[in-house]
Amino acid sequence: LLLLGFVRLATNKGLEYQEHVSEYGVHWNFFFTLCCVEGSMVAWKGSKRRLGRLATKLPLDSVLALSMMVPYQLFLSRGGGQEFVEDGARRCDERHSEFLPAWLVSDRPSLCDALVANREGILGVAGYLSLRLLAEDVARLCLSPAREASTEGDGG
Repeated sequence: LLLLGFVRLATNKGLEYQEHVSEYGVHWNFFFTLCCVEGSMVAWKGSKRRLGRLATKLPLDSVLALSMMVPYQLFLSRGGGQEFVEDGARRCDERHSEFLPAWLVSDRPSLCDALVANREGILGVAGYLSLRLLAEDVARLCLSPAREASTEGDGG
């Protein structure tokens, strides 16, 4: 997915293909988003495996999804995040120190510029990851009764 993201970036820029920066940002595309989501899911599933049976009994995916969704929505609605995402400048300046660490704004301007230029895609990962986590729990709930019924019928 990461390779596809770079291929898409190179072809879009090389062919001067029309793109809307308000969708994912200047350099970001959906393949980068998918790569981040799936990479995070691999790490999360590895963490859950260490919990053993407890992880299969509790809706940990939904708990993590909600613990990401609620603060993110509060940031967008009440913390000025929506204005930052929709109307912010594409280059880093002192106005961004409200949302970004001061060391990033002053000491690492090129990294800050990259984050600000692609903020829609980068911040959107939280939403897509939350949806993916909720889908995991919904699938587990929907498929678990079917699995239990099929194993009961086989046993006896």
